[in-house]
Parts: sequence; structure tokens; C-alpha cells
Amino acid sequence: MRALYPPFIRLTGTIAYMLLGCFFSTPGASAAPPTAHRELPEFLLGGIQIREPDQSVWISALDREGMNAVSVTTYAEQGAWDSDAISFDPNDHEAISQIRSARKAGMTVVFIPRVRLAVSEPRNRFAWHGMIMPLGDEQLTSWFKRYSDFILTWAKVCESEGVEVFALGSELTELTSTTPSKEYSPLHTFYLESPLIKNPHVDDSQSAHRTWAAAVTFEGSGDTATRVKLINRQRKKLEGLWRTLVTDLRTVFTGRITYAANFDGYKNVSFWNDLDLVGINAYFELRESETVAAKGKELSTKLVAGWSAALNSIEVYLKEFSIERPVLFTEVGYTRRRGSTVYPWDHEGIRQRLEPIFDDTERVLAVQALAVALKRNTVHFLRGLLYWRLSTMEREREYEPYLAVLGSREDKELFNALRAVAAIAGSSEPPPSKDRTQ
Repeated sequence: MRALYPPFIRLTGTIAYMLLGCFFSTPGASAAPPTAHRELPEFLLGGIQIREPDQSVWISALDREGMNAVSVTTYAEQGAWDSDAISFDPNDHEAISQIRSARKAGMTVVFIPRVRLAVSEPRNRFAWHGMIMPLGDEQLTSWFKRYSDFILTWAKVCESEGVEVFALGSELTELTSTTPSKEYSPLHTFYLESPLIKNPHVDDSQSAHRTWAAAVTFEGSGDTATRVKLINRQRKKLEGLWRTLVTDLRTVFTGRITYAANFDGYKNVSFWNDLDLVGINAYFELRESETVAAKGKELSTKLVAGWSAALNSIEVYLKEFSIERPVLFTEVGYTRRRGSTVYPWDHEGIRQRLEPIFDDTERVLAVQALAVALKRNTVHFLRGLLYWRLSTMEREREYEPYLAVLGSREDKELFNALRAVAAIAGSSEPPPSKDRTQ
């Protein structure tokens, strides 16, 4: 999980959505096999593990919390962000083991291939995977050929294993920005202007970020209007490449297809209607940094307002562009740090430099606020939520700032809140928690 904005940046259509009920009980495109595993629950509730040593224990723990879905991932590795150097291991046995354990237990599987930047590559020092953009038509075409091999290889595996939902990728923000634009993106503009930012950590990140922005906006190719034309020409090429990949994907995978867009990048994706679900990594900024001291009812009110604004924005966007697809929150998560709802994606505490006061209250209130906002705004489009991240092991808290531990008394209220979201968003309530301690 990363944000589009690295450290220094700062719903109607009811009838259409009612028709989605038919969609969810219809086999996938391209002659799906007549097997029950292609059916999806009314609402997908689950998450992604870290490194569970016993898959049966993991699945049982999910079941006790009333969850019905798992997110499984595998990674390709990207060399320099501006190159076509991408590679992957087609024999990720751990990922296959996770799929099989979940499928055996009757859990729905959402498979999300991801790309991570090679940390050994100097050019990647201040980049994140959303900034990947091979430079030049030749390198871009080459990258897509290799990336398509990655996606189609794993799609075939997922088809053979009976996976229900497959994603084209996750948070490849620059590469999936395929909607025509009249100007530079806010991030491009920010980096190109290179404002002086007071940062106690002395580094050359501003220089690196400006270099990236200059490259992806074709600096040296003419005035702003000319450069924007070049950006749009590239976006059109990218759109064609993605649509071709979707077409190829449907020849080997017969389940549902999605893409996990970053919360501030989903509106730049032009090919949602080619997919079956709109995937969003929902790290929406729910309140302003100056309100970090808010607590109790005041904090809850602000969080409900923040979620209401985010949900309304999604609904307006879907309606405006006639996107008749349900939405899956492919990631939702908060750290255990006070102020985690200001910049939920800022897990390192770089953007918001406060003392790391650990308190589970805020993230519980954030999920409770989502439930309230869904009910208050009569939202019909949300069909699932995958939490980042879950584990059965308390010791993982030391390493994973977003962690919620299944069966833990400490996280009891968080799981209650997640089930409340599923109960409100789904047409029927999910199974209650089977935790005997409750």
C-alpha cells in the first residue's frame, strides 16, 4: 500500500445498482464453467495475511470473525522506475497454498498481482510503484509485453484453482492514468514547481521527484500545451494496451476482473466498463491535520463527514461516466497511531510529524464511521472490503503498523465495526462472529 502523494504532498443511480444483483449471480464472460464457485457473496469481507505459518489456523480465524473472503497476492519486481526491467517468479508456491486453503474452506478469493520496486536500484530511492513509467514508446511496449506475461501466467493459475476475482494490478497510478487531461496532474505540478519544504531529514528527494515529473511530462519537448498533448498521446496508447490486456485476460480467466486503483487515482482510469468491478484502495483522507486533537463524538462526526464526502464523490463519478459496476474496496486500513485518519496511507509518519501515540480508538471510529456513512447516504454500490492487514499472530504487531489480529480482544471492536459495514452494505447480514469469548 502506498499513496499517490508521497511524503511531501498534500451518490443516486439506484435503479442501475439494483440491476447489479443480476450481475453478481451471472457467470463471468467467455464461457465460464458451470461451477458454483463463480458465485459471489452479497458482500465480500476479508483481508490479506502477512506470513501465516498454518493456513488452516488462518482460515479458521477468519471464519470465526464472520469473514468470507481472502486477498492473495504475488509480486513482480521492477528495476528502475523508468525502464522495462520487470520480472516475476511463476512458481510462487506460497500464493498457491493460500488460494487452495481458502478455496477448500469455501472462502472467496480475490487475487491481486502487485509490482514492487527493486530497492537495490538507485533510481528508485525516492520512488514508489505508482510512479513506474517506462520512458519512450519502445520501452513502454516492451514493459507491457513483460507485464502481460506476468498477469496472464497468474490468471491461468487462478483459473485452474477456481479463483473468483482477479485484479489487473494494484496502484500503478501513472500507468493507468488513461483519461485525457487538459493540464499536468496535481502531483506533476507540485514536483515541477519544487517548492521549498521544511523537512528535518536532509536528502535529495525533491530533486529526484522533480526529475521524475520532468520525465513523465516530456520536459524539453516544447511549451506546456505541447507537453500536455504528448501526455494525452501516451495516455491513449496506454489505454489501448490495457484494453488489449483485458481482452487477452478474458480468454484465460472466466471469473470477475478488477483493478486496485489508489484512492486518489481511480478517476483517471478510463477502462472501468471493460472490467467487472471498480477496485479502490480506500485510504481516503477523512479529516484535516489541524483537527488531530479531536476526540470522542467530535472525531466521530468528522470521520462520518469524511467518509460521506468520499462515498458521494465515488457515486457522482460512477454516474457521470455511466460506469455500471459495483465497487470493491480492495484495501482499507489504518495504523494504530493517533491521527491515522488524517493521512491513512502515511504509515511511516513522514507527512504528519507527530509523536507516535499508539491508540486503537481512532481506527475503530474510522470503520464505524464508514458504516454510519453507508447507511446515512443509502449507498448501493459497495460490494466488498478487504482489510490491510490481518494476522493470527500478536508478534506481528511489531513489524506491521496496520495489523489487526484475528481473535484478539484488543481488536474486538474493530472486527465488530467491519461486520457492521458488511451488514449495512450487503443485502443480507454476514454471519455473526463465532468467537466464543464474545
